[in-house]
Order: sequence, then C-alpha cells, then structure tokens
Amino acid sequence: MGMEMMDELRGLLQKAKNVINTQAESIESLTNVPAARGVVIKTTLQPLGRLGEKVKIGNKKVMIQAFVELDGELAYEVLDREQNVSTHKFSDLKSSGILKCSVLIGGEVFEINTHRFIKAGDTVAINKEMSIMGPSMLQTLGPVALVTKLIDADTCQIEHDGSQSIAYKGNTSPEVGDQVVLSGVGAVIVKNLGPVEVAKSVVVNDTDWDQVIGQSTAKSELIDAVETPRKYRDLFLAYGRKPTKGILLYGFPGCGKTMLGKAAETSIRKASGSTVSGFVYIKSPELLSRYVGDTEALVKALFDNAKKFKTKTGNPQVIFFDEADALLQKRGSGISTDISNTIVPTFLVEMDGIDESAALVILATNRPDQIDDAVLRDGRIDRKICVGRPNLQEVGQIIALNLKKIPLNNGFSLDELGELAAEKIFESSALRSSASGALAAGIAERAISIAMKRDIENKRSVPTGLTDSDLISAVEHVRFEMEATQ
Repeated sequence: MGMEMMDELRGLLQKAKNVINTQAESIESLTNVPAARGVVIKTTLQPLGRLGEKVKIGNKKVMIQAFVELDGELAYEVLDREQNVSTHKFSDLKSSGILKCSVLIGGEVFEINTHRFIKAGDTVAINKEMSIMGPSMLQTLGPVALVTKLIDADTCQIEHDGSQSIAYKGNTSPEVGDQVVLSGVGAVIVKNLGPVEVAKSVVVNDTDWDQVIGQSTAKSELIDAVETPRKYRDLFLAYGRKPTKGILLYGFPGCGKTMLGKAAETSIRKASGSTVSGFVYIKSPELLSRYVGDTEALVKALFDNAKKFKTKTGNPQVIFFDEADALLQKRGSGISTDISNTIVPTFLVEMDGIDESAALVILATNRPDQIDDAVLRDGRIDRKICVGRPNLQEVGQIIALNLKKIPLNNGFSLDELGELAAEKIFESSALRSSASGALAAGIAERAISIAMKRDIENKRSVPTGLTDSDLISAVEHVRFEMEATQ
C-alpha cells in the first residue's frame, strides 16, 4: 500500500513539474520579444571539420558525411567505425563550430554567430542580446532581376522593372548578365539562375558572298560596309570615317536577308582567321515578354554579350534581328500595348553606348515603315539596303544550287534543269509575283521528294535520279497550292 501511494505521489509530482515547465516556456516566449528583425545578407559556415574529415565527438572518432538541419539548428551527420550514422547538433558539442551571419538591421550590417539553420536572404528575429532567435515563420521569394554591374565583393547593381538598384550578393557569385532571384524582404540574391539566354550563337557554315544568288546591289553595299573599314583602316581614320554600327535589310520575305547576314559574319570571321562563330540570330517576336522590364533587360544582355565576345575574340558580333518591326515599332503607334515606348529607348541607349567595333547590328524586315524613326537614324542604322525579288535567271541558279548534290537522270545538266523550272515558275502569275529564294529552294526540295518516293515505290536500292518531269511536277504542285489559298 505504501509503495502504491509513493508511485501515485511521484506521478502527481511529475505532472505538476510538467505543468510548471510548460508555463515557464509560455512565459519565456511571451517575454522574449524580438528587439529587432533583420535580413541575412551572407552566411559563412565555420564547422569543426570539413566533409569527409575525421573528428572526435565524445570518445569516438567519426567521419563527417554532411551538414544538415535538425530541429531548426545546424548539425553534423557522421559515420562511425561500425558504419552507424548519427546526427549531432552544433549546439550540443563543444568547439563544434558556428554559422557566422552578416545581418542587415536598420541600414547597418552586424556580424552575429549562431548555431541555428539560417540562409542568406532569410528574415530573422534578433533579441536584446543581439542573438538570432530564429528565422521568421514565413519566408518569401522576391522578383527575378538582371545583374548589370559588379560593384564590390559583397554588392552588385541589378535591374528590375526598368529601374536600377543595389543588391547584396548573398552566398552567390553572380556575373554581369546573370538572372538572379531576390529575397522577399530586402535586396539579397538567394539564387543565381545563370546568364540570360536570349539567343544562342548560330554555328554558321561558311557562307561566301558568291553563294548568295543575285542581290548584286545588296551584296555590294554590304561588302562596302563590312569589309572596307577593315581592309582600309588607315584611310578610314584619315577621312574621319567610322565603321558601320547598324544595317537595315528590307524587302519581301524569303529573298535572302538572313543569308546575307551570315555572309557578312563569315567575311568578318575569315578576315581575322577566327573559327569562333559570331552570328547571333534573334527572332524578334520571341524576345517580347509579357512582363514589364524583361524585354528591356534581354536587349541589354544582348549588347553586353557582344562586348564580351569582342573582348574574347577580337571580332565584332553580328546581331541579326529578324522581323525587327515587331520589336522596334514606332512609338505612339497604338499597336499592342505600346510596349515599344520602353523597348525602343533601351535599344537606342545600347546602340549609342556600344563601340563601333563591338557589334554589327542587322535589322531585317519586310515592313521598314513600322520601325521607329529614331532607330533608323544615321549613326545607329547607317545603311538601308533593299533586298529585292530574284529574276528568272536568278531563280534558275538558286534551283540548280539546291540540286547540286542530287543524282540526275534524262541527260539534263544542273543549269538546264534550273532554267526549265524557272521558266515554268514565271509562266504562272501567282508564282512570278511571289518569286523568292525560299520559293525556289522549296520547289527543288519538292522535286527531290518526288524522285525519292518513286524509287521507294519501285523498291530501288540505287537512286535512279531526278528528272525534268519531277521538277515540272514540283512546280505544278506549288502553283496549285498557292492559287488555292489566294
């Protein structure tokens, strides 16, 4: 009976103790009000040892496998000799290491040591003793911004929504042109998304001027703009001339504007002996973003990348804007949401700020009247070159060029087949009024498909070759499709 009473008494005492402890914790939580809140701008882990290193914990030698979080604190995950894995909080071990935090409080930076699990960008509560009580319950991420300038070891300049500001690098190592995620409170970079990928350099197979069929006037003007300043540099300087910064190629679709741009890049690259492609192709409508400020940041990144390319290779980068009228529309035109009111000024600033030798900007369009007048001003776009439709002879040459490596039949030469197809094309008013390099190349491709299909149906393992009938059939197919859609 006495033992039962003693056990019951012990139970009551333990319950009372638990109640007292709970009340004490509640009182402590009520009285331990944060004296301030701050944003962690950088953390430096100073552990007892490095990953894979053997350290002594208690009487055992163990190997550090990882640094982990345990109940909101930093901890070691270790492996002992018996291959047992255990976890130990920093705060439970003597000389176990700390996390050194740089915390921004009221515009000042304080260095505070803690055992808690804290990340750069976290908003934390600070008590009167200047200790970190812990991170705020709700941690949010801020916007994505573009790094425009590195200021020092800890800070950089960023651009978001068209405005510039200063951000702390946090525990990241951003470079100019990187997209970064900011903290929800305060400007601290919490994640580096890497360089903006607005466009990738296109590896251009050498496209020589003579591969561009026809367009003699356009080629002559481009050669003068691209090659003359480099071949006769001293004369250019003596006459106070400056290299061309920008060129407008305008004309009907499919008439060789992109090919002319590639030929310009090949000419620049060959003259320097470089093997690094410097042709950047931009599909202008794809550069547009529904988020305010994003397209402007992408345009800026394009020109920044061109400067880096120039530094690395010594050559200007050829930035080719296809359908440029979609990106650089006349301001005040009322088209779409009139985003050109912010994009055009950004483009103008970059064009005015770039060195003549860092980039050659080529704008391609079939609607030059839609491009803002300030963009086309001399000193920015110095040459305006019309790229016209090919004539009958040139269409024949383009078809022959596209059949150059194809086996032929019926004893016709390439030139004869090209002339035959061109004559058939110009017999049709629909095809004649739409004549272009793309149309000619498409007809050649259609004729090749007809010849190959015939060999497949006849179970031929060796090609019989393309005939004049295949080309005539191809022209008729395309003519029928075009007339049906008009």
